Amino acid sequence: MRFFAIPKEEKFFEMFMQSSSVVLEGAKVFKEIMDDFTDLEEKVKKLSQIEKEGDSNTHGIVDALNRSFITPIDREDIYKLNSILDDILDYIEACAVRLLLFKIKKVNAGMKRFANLIYQAVEELHQAISYFPKHQKILDIVRDIKDLESEGDTLSHKLIAQLFEEEKDLFELIKLKEIYGRLESTLDRCQDLACLLEAIIVKNG
Repeated sequence: MRFFAIPKEEKFFEMFMQSSSVVLEGAKVFKEIMDDFTDLEEKVKKLSQIEKEGDSNTHGIVDALNRSFITPIDREDIYKLNSILDDILDYIEACAVRLLLFKIKKVNAGMKRFANLIYQAVEELHQAISYFPKHQKILDIVRDIKDLESEGDTLSHKLIAQLFEEEKDLFELIKLKEIYGRLESTLDRCQDLACLLEAIIVKNG
């Protein structure tokens, strides 16, 4: 008698592909916000809807994990991968919401560049997940994401230094510093996921 329904191994990978597709869509909308800083409220609403879809995917993976007796990779790794994907989309939405709440009137070239770096990193992660868990090309993608994160660190330092040098309004300084920090944290979380994928590859290689 069969007591457990054992899913096919690819089920989790298919779910991760779906989840990363939604994160990529969120990163795309955020990039569009920065590239064309108009109709902010409507675009943030759209991004919030995408974030809700991402939450639904996250819960679906957790439910599948709780029902599964056998998993294709370690349960902890599935949970971490799922959690970090969710974090990335949450962080992206948080950046957009702050633009709205802080009543930011315009975005600068550095902020636009950050949005582009985040989009590139999420795009790379989506590609890596499409190869997951065995394709060696993932390791090349991980290196690319680490390079993007390094560029983000340099950009963040430059923006914050420029902010303290040029911004005379204390409230504007506080608001922009918060946004810069959120942008950097989002890119950091992309690197965290890349490093996790790398570790899983090594563990299961």
